[in-house]
Amino acid sequence: MEIPAKLVKKVSEKSGKEYMCVELTLAPNYTKKIFLDTAELALLALLNNK
Repeated sequence: MEIPAKLVKKVSEKSGKEYMCVELTLAPNYTKKIFLDTAELALLALLNNK
């Protein structure tokens, strides 16, 4: 099974601060946000710079 995923940058509606998360598309109109900690975001940045 393959699940489409993308790293997205969004702005919090409550605080107005930017955050990054992985967004999984589970169905055409349903997405699940996965919030990453600082170390996980750093690993993704390293992988993207290769």
